[in-house]
Amino acid sequence: MRRLLIPAFLAACSPAVAPSRPTDVAATPVEREPAAATVSEPATCNPVTSICWTETPRFAELAAYHKKLAADRRAISPALQAAEASACIGLSPDDRDLSPFTHTEDIVGVTLLEARSVGKLAVWYTAGATVTFYPVPGLSVERLQRVVDCQLVRNAALDYDRPELPNCPLVPKGVEATVRADEAGFAVDVRAEDAATAKLVFERAERLRPVPPWMANN
Repeated sequence: MRRLLIPAFLAACSPAVAPSRPTDVAATPVEREPAAATVSEPATCNPVTSICWTETPRFAELAAYHKKLAADRRAISPALQAAEASACIGLSPDDRDLSPFTHTEDIVGVTLLEARSVGKLAVWYTAGATVTFYPVPGLSVERLQRVVDCQLVRNAALDYDRPELPNCPLVPKGVEATVRADEAGFAVDVRAEDAATAKLVFERAERLRPVPPWMANN
């Protein structure tokens, strides 16, 4: 059974089906027969060009906020424009403007990422976090890696100032991320050499952990 977690409006590191929207109908002169109002067909995601993330009405509202914020920053930041031109080419606008970690509906789970020190007294220590996504249409190792790389470059261009993404593990300075196939879907290993940063990465990722249904209903 998939576990669900609905993100807070300003939380958070392409829609499958967008809500329908009435088509605007121009005013009609009284001497002419009024034109019938029409309703546009729901737009469907094309997995050939985009990742078809799960979308809920609440997420659509959140996505609109993030896309407007990205557009506003892009308009005044040559550094962001250059970053996107070099690292985000070929991605859909949604995959460029939204962190993959805003798609909490599609997160399978979160685990601690550990590494082992080198030497006679080798010990295990926190290196970051692993976040695993369900295999939604259009998602692949290569495409998700491109999205992750795009987000890392965008974060650097914005000087890591992303208050709108408090749970995204890609935001802290000095992190690296690698995507790999996992039996449950696709895993993103986010790590940092600095111990404090690695701990922060895990703390952020922990807040993305799916909530069991029995807890969500309480």
